[in-house]
Formats: sequence, C-alpha cells, structure tokens
Amino acid sequence: MKTILIPNNFSEDSENALRFAVLLAKRENTVLILHHSFEAPVAIAEIPYDVLRKEKEGLYKDAELKLRSQAIILEQAGLTNYRFNICEGSPGDTIVAAAKENRADLIIMGTKGADSIGDAIFGTTATYVMERAGCPVMAIPATYSFNNPVKTITYATDYRESDLEDLVKLTDFARLFKAQVNILHISDNNLEPAEERELMNDFRNRVNKKVTYPSLSFQIMHGENIEEKLETFIAEGCTDILAMSTHKRNFLERIFGSSTTREIALGMQVPVIAFHYDKELTAKLN
Repeated sequence: MKTILIPNNFSEDSENALRFAVLLAKRENTVLILHHSFEAPVAIAEIPYDVLRKEKEGLYKDAELKLRSQAIILEQAGLTNYRFNICEGSPGDTIVAAAKENRADLIIMGTKGADSIGDAIFGTTATYVMERAGCPVMAIPATYSFNNPVKTITYATDYRESDLEDLVKLTDFARLFKAQVNILHISDNNLEPAEERELMNDFRNRVNKKVTYPSLSFQIMHGENIEEKLETFIAEGCTDILAMSTHKRNFLERIFGSSTTREIALGMQVPVIAFHYDKELTAKLN
C-alpha cells in the first residue's frame, strides 16, 4: 500500500479518518495525500473577474493553512511523507480524479457520525466515490474507537469471481494488522444446506489458489432475512471491519438506510471497505 488519499473537509469526521490513516502509515512506508476541494462562487456578469480570482485564491490559501494544521497529527506521529492536494470542484468528482491521478491504493473517508451512519456511507459523497473510484474506499464512522486492535476483517461474499481480486487486496491490507480475514456468505435458505456447503467449498478452493494468506476462515450463516443476520453479526461484535464489493450496495443500503435497523447501525461503529466492482474485469475473468 504505497499511497493513501484522505479527503478532508476539516470536520471531526475527517480528522478521525486521518488518524486511521496514520495507523496504516506507521505500519508501512506510505505516502499520505491530504485532499481538499472547494467550490468557488458562481460567476455573475456584474462581478469583475479580478474579484472572483481573488476569492478563489483566498479559498485556496485558507484550505492550505487548515491542511497544514491537520498535518500536525502526522508529524506528531513521526510521519513526514505526505503532501497536499487542493483543487476546485465538487467533492465527489475531485476525490475520484485525485485518486486516479495520484494512483492511490486506498481512499479513507470520514462519515457524518452514528446518528446518520447509513446516510453518511450510502447517501452522500462516500457513495459517489465508492461507485466510481478505481481503488478501495474505506468509510470510517465518527464514533469508531482506535483503542481496540483490528483482529477480524469480514468480507461479505456471493461467490462472485470478482471477489477473488478483492480478497487479494484485502489480505494485503489485513497483513498490516495480522488480522483474521473471515469470508462470510449469508444464505437466504433458497438452497439446501448441502448445496450451500458445496458452493462454499468450491469458492474456498478458488480463493486458496488465488490468495496467499495464512489467516483465512470461511463461514456460512443461514436465515430468511439476510439483512437481519448481517445486522446481528455486526452488532454482536463479530468483526472489526466489514468489507464488500460495490455490486452489493443495494443490499447494504437497505440495511443501513432503513429506519427499522437504525438502532443497530448506531451501535455498529466499524469501518466499511468498499471495493469497486469492475464489470469489464469480471467479464474477462468469466
């Protein structure tokens, strides 16, 4: 993991994401890019060009000063391999562009907080970035605690071929923490248990041929309500980080966005890593 992009809007959520990036950077020689975008005022015929130009320059300088202030967190941790990326434009588009331009291996974003975790992850800029970025995107809840070590990372799978590529990247990430990677499939009971076991065994064989990592486990959970099963799994503290592919967005959006599950989402407090689902790559693999 050579380069991590951290979008920063100078909120507590952004600072929380930055602190997680520090944890990663201290485990590996990583370049941290603190990114901020601003949207300049719309040009109006009556406003002189020089006024608009000075306004943009002011926004840029203000962002630079604030990023320098945020960088104190890095320097206090002994990290000096960082740089700033400041540009004009909408947050989602500039984050995706900056990640591509800088060949980022990971984007780490803060979310709005536990009172709106579903909206924060799936209804705003983070959703936009998750669906378009070419690298994994990690959403850090504002209430996430750094006191406990990352011991288990769970990847939710539907046995897709594209999941194999995700797991290669995920295990590289897991190595930084020496964490267990749990590959979880939640069955809706449309298949017989024996059929599910056969599918999981086939997937396990494919994973073991593709992924070299000593701490892998495979798990099947059964239940007619898949959403409730995953909610319970997370709420009971069975994982420290949840990983998924963006093709599962609709499934997870129902979980975290529904009012009936909001209380469970409030207590989740775990980061979510989303891998971009590349249809063209999947077509080639299949």
